[in-house]
Amino acid sequence: MTAKRFGELLTESILMIGAKNRSKTINSIETELGRRVGKSRFTIQHWRKGHLPPDTETLEQLAQALMENISLSADWMRTFLEQGEHPNIDSALHRLYPGRKPETESQPSQKITEGAQISPSSILRSVWQKRSHFLGIPKWFWGITGAFFLMVMLMLLTPQLVAAVSPQGWILTSFAGVDDRNLILVNQHIIAAHSNSGIDAVVNLAAYQSAEQPITVTFINLNGPREARWNFGLAYRGETRVTDAETCVDDWSIAYWQTIRLWGDGRHQRISESSQAAPSSSGLTSSTPWVVEIQSNGLAVVLIDNIAVAGSYPSPSGVFGSYNLTPYITSAGKHQVTVSVWGEESVTDWRIVFYHHGEIAHVIEGRNDNSLHTEAHYETFEIESENVSKK
Repeated sequence: MTAKRFGELLTESILMIGAKNRSKTINSIETELGRRVGKSRFTIQHWRKGHLPPDTETLEQLAQALMENISLSADWMRTFLEQGEHPNIDSALHRLYPGRKPETESQPSQKITEGAQISPSSILRSVWQKRSHFLGIPKWFWGITGAFFLMVMLMLLTPQLVAAVSPQGWILTSFAGVDDRNLILVNQHIIAAHSNSGIDAVVNLAAYQSAEQPITVTFINLNGPREARWNFGLAYRGETRVTDAETCVDDWSIAYWQTIRLWGDGRHQRISESSQAAPSSSGLTSSTPWVVEIQSNGLAVVLIDNIAVAGSYPSPSGVFGSYNLTPYITSAGKHQVTVSVWGEESVTDWRIVFYHHGEIAHVIEGRNDNSLHTEAHYETFEIESENVSKK
């Protein structure tokens, strides 16, 4: 119950922040809180579902971030820390409320001195605090009635508020670690590439959707020289439908990919995913049946039958990627190969060579002089055991 109640309190505070600042969406609030505690928006969503922060320091950072957005009473914060299983709540409250005694619920009584300004509200508050009944009705009844009324209003207004601040259609967010790149493909075309910027990158997929036909979205993480850290999520009208995150130690390779089919009415279907791409250049010989070598100053990815099998971006040493495609190409029939190159500079060059038993089977090379932050090249062809036929 503790973790579940913690998630409910966190959700309550996020809704309070949204009510205070109508210009902020739930997604943006989660992103801001995640940034304050060194996490992503999806971690905040994970906690809202009834999971606790990993340590005391993170819990206090989250509490401080909430207090910077809205005014929270010490009693509320005490409950929040208790449900978050903080080991020393009083010490935490003294840090969060310096100069106060947060452990005491009631405030010291104040004497009314001659000449003091007495307002009707202060008289009413004094009567309320000193009497057990108000207008002849017990105070506990007023409390229950007020809580019930508030609950009914929240139930009635929350769907409208969420609908008002939530985007229509599918939204993709992604976060990439240092030296990593996240590629977003729609129908096998790269439409966005995200690097490490400290915050979640956002892609509105509404422009690619239609009411009749679904779209195929592929998320790919390209790892650099250090371990890969990434996460991504898909939300439909503000509601998260798909979310994944992982850390991978393999370098200069595809650390993860996933392909999902999305419909305009909110339905989705996972087609394929993997946290391990085709092996890199280690162990490759001239007798290896199928190999691809990727050279480009942009980001390049190879898909076979809609499965991401190879991807690379330039290393500082000038070493480019070679990948074994044999597990994805059998003698049973034809296979569709797709190559997409994304420009990270104004001018993008690429040379992608497919080898069959050490002999060149197909070459894709070219140059795009106006390719900054756009797809520089796209090509698809069919491949068999002995030949290549370009579409």
